Amino acid sequence: MRVIIWPASDDASAWYRLKFPASALAAQGFDVTVDQTGPRVLWDMNWSHLSEPPYEARVVGLEMRPDADVVVINRPARAHWAETIPHLQASGVRVVVDVDDDFAAIPIGNSARKPYSQPRYSGKWLERACLLADLVTCSTPDLARRYAPHGRVAVLPNLVPATYLDVVADRPDRMIGWSGSVSTHPGDLETTSDAMRDALAGHHDWSVHVVGTGKGVAKRLRVPESLVSNTGCWLPFSDYPQAQA
Repeated sequence: MRVIIWPASDDASAWYRLKFPASALAAQGFDVTVDQTGPRVLWDMNWSHLSEPPYEARVVGLEMRPDADVVVINRPARAHWAETIPHLQASGVRVVVDVDDDFAAIPIGNSARKPYSQPRYSGKWLERACLLADLVTCSTPDLARRYAPHGRVAVLPNLVPATYLDVVADRPDRMIGWSGSVSTHPGDLETTSDAMRDALAGHHDWSVHVVGTGKGVAKRLRVPESLVSNTGCWLPFSDYPQAQA
């Protein structure tokens, strides 16, 4: 069986849910390939002069059948993904949709809320893709109930590569670490209340380090800015395990 992986983006979800598992399977001899280009489809209008499909564009068929028995897509929230699935199935290709968040419940204040609330790019299209899919894979039983009422579902918990467990920290500093962004995780740090402030007050040689920009972290943890350092930006995945360690 030949499987092609089509990540919807190059974010953490694509890596942990699709790319890392695909690499592990390929190393074991399975015919699994990651393809960043996606399907070659036919549109009802020409938009080659634009960077992305306009609102009016609709997928009407496949330009070429993918050389695969199964294709796997994660977070297909764009309308053209949902429109492509029936054409793939009609050509004999099974479709798996992977989802690891409830995109109908993005909290107010989360920077992802607006991008996922557009006419042709939203959680509704992800729901549609899941209903059409031959199989839905998701990270929790709650998401299985949410996105796969048809029962064609497999729960695959979020994991990290085993190599992450062998990374040794290369810094002697005593730090409390966090990897994240307050823009996409509003309210997370606030749940610690004054705990971080109290912990640092009792351990003067400790500090906080953020894998990410660190913007807004000190304020939400209620600690002095001088006690919070950061990597300055998001890191490539090759550097992430060491930074997290």
